[in-house]
Amino acid sequence: PGWIMAWPALAWWMFFFVIPLAWIIVYSFGAKPAADVAGPVALDTLSFDNYGQALSEIFFRVFRITMRTAGLGTILCALLGFPAAYALALYVPQRWRSLLVFLLILPYWTSFLLRTFAWRIILAPDGTLAHILNFSGLTNGPLLVLDRQFFVDAFNVFLVALTAFVGFTTAIFSHPYMRIERAHGRLTA
Repeated sequence: PGWIMAWPALAWWMFFFVIPLAWIIVYSFGAKPAADVAGPVALDTLSFDNYGQALSEIFFRVFRITMRTAGLGTILCALLGFPAAYALALYVPQRWRSLLVFLLILPYWTSFLLRTFAWRIILAPDGTLAHILNFSGLTNGPLLVLDRQFFVDAFNVFLVALTAFVGFTTAIFSHPYMRIERAHGRLTA
């Protein structure tokens, strides 16, 4: 039968998705163990207490902030990424496009987590940028930009805008209108 060919994919899916998801569901009913008990979750008394905590005001507040940050980041990335991709597709000469796309994709060669930690070191209250600003006389104290909502939003856009740009660039270059424009350019050249 045909399902035999799907067995490796099904085994992979079960092992790396279904079983971990089942463990998460079981653990969600557990409780935080006492200090002398080994293990991350005590499963001797299962209850819905964790779900009650998840519906508390603090979790709704965190969820609201998360949704606001994600929504604002998405909108700003689209507003920055699409015009940049459109300009690259239509107004940058063909000989420069590959180099510009390469230079824009170059940060992807570094881990997202590594880039995030590097920026945290640079922007720390006693970090590199604080020392430069203090030495130049522009400020005279610690730099307080980390974990402020405006800077979280700006940093989110800074790290994710390139993803939007690459996606928009791919979509614009594969659009039938762009193929017609490129063919027209080749015929009239």
